[in-house]
Amino acid sequence: MRPIIKRDWPTDAAGAKIQFNGWGEVKPYLIDNTGLFCHFCEMKLDNTPAVEHVKPKALKHSPNLQNHWANLMLICDYCNSRKTKAQIKLYDYYWPHKNNTFKALNMDMTGIIKVNDGLVSPQLDKAENIIELYGLDKTSDTAGGMDARLRARLEAMSKAINRLLEYQAGQATVQAIVDNASSSGFWSVWFRMFKNHPVVLNALLNDFHFRGTATACFDAANNYTPQDRNAADL
Repeated sequence: MRPIIKRDWPTDAAGAKIQFNGWGEVKPYLIDNTGLFCHFCEMKLDNTPAVEHVKPKALKHSPNLQNHWANLMLICDYCNSRKTKAQIKLYDYYWPHKNNTFKALNMDMTGIIKVNDGLVSPQLDKAENIIELYGLDKTSDTAGGMDARLRARLEAMSKAINRLLEYQAGQATVQAIVDNASSSGFWSVWFRMFKNHPVVLNALLNDFHFRGTATACFDAANNYTPQDRNAADL
């Protein structure tokens, strides 16, 4: 999961916090910050992404969170439909705008999202919880077909493998690779596939389409190895 910088509450020309009358008004600000990608599964979104309420908007005791900047994220319909409306404790999960979720989560060559090797509790629990909350490891949909996110992730993996082979043969430019990555989505797929090519990693970290990537989560002096986002947590 790509770690992102969500930034502070948007302000108007006078420097005052913009008061949103509906969560849909938050979309352009979220897109400006992090690009058109689901904050959870990393799928490329169309021009009408959904808005996720981290703490469910239906809860009677938190109506003030319906249009609250800190509670809103970009999400695809598939992740959105997997989440329940039950109350959650934020600290029990790893979040892409608060933690280094790239370090917490991994995927195998079948495209299945899993907890990164080496994590132990409580880090292990938080990583497992975010996977469970949005069904990130699901392989099938409710109708029995392949989960749309998995299908798209596998397509991105196939493209990334092809571009890697071309790059190693001197047949693909860094810009072509980044353009392919931004059009297919799944930044983490591309970043993992090119783990031995720091020039490509640097380009992926700083590409405009993937704006808002938390570059400080990766050690530029050590081949962009993932590192903890803060001293107290992952």
